[in-house]
Amino acid sequence: MCCVVDTPCLLVNAFIAVAPKRSTVSFEELQTAVQKVSASIAKYDAIVSWDKSHLQAALYNYHDLFQRKNYQISMAEGSDTFFSRNYVDKVFNRSLSSSLVTTIQDTFKAQLSK
Repeated sequence: MCCVVDTPCLLVNAFIAVAPKRSTVSFEELQTAVQKVSASIAKYDAIVSWDKSHLQAALYNYHDLFQRKNYQISMAEGSDTFFSRNYVDKVFNRSLSSSLVTTIQDTFKAQLSK
């Protein structure tokens, strides 16, 4: 059965993977990292839901978590309480296996920690 990893889930896991070293990521870096995530999760029969309209919707719907400034996405001020492992697992990762989440975060960490 195919699993879809949506844009808000990708954004949250990207920032979890690189926090606290980074709280801002460029669109270009994020796009490249999402492509790598997409390739790395294929073995789980999983796909990413990622395009410009999904990203804009995620930034709008989760404005308390993310801010967009120019061509950068950052964690919103005061959002660190939302990035607790318990909250993220209950809200964003609830339908994903733990091994899939680990693969997503490890791939983001490898791509965005450079």
